[in-house]
Amino acid sequence: MIAVFGGYGTFGAHVARALAAVGLPVRIAGRDGAKAARFAEELDPGHEGVAADANDAGSFARALA
Repeated sequence: MIAVFGGYGTFGAHVARALAAVGLPVRIAGRDGAKAARFAEELDPGHEGVAADANDAGSFARALA
């Protein structure tokens, strides 16, 4: 699974959609877990959204796990 930090933002959403379009499973990571989950649901089944803050090492590690 490929993690896209900021995946529901303007640029990250383009990246996430392109990855999903070629069949790669995507984990949308962002500070707002609910937003990340909603965006992941819009892609297709098999993608997920998680809360993550790149400035928090534990949060960052969980998003990549």
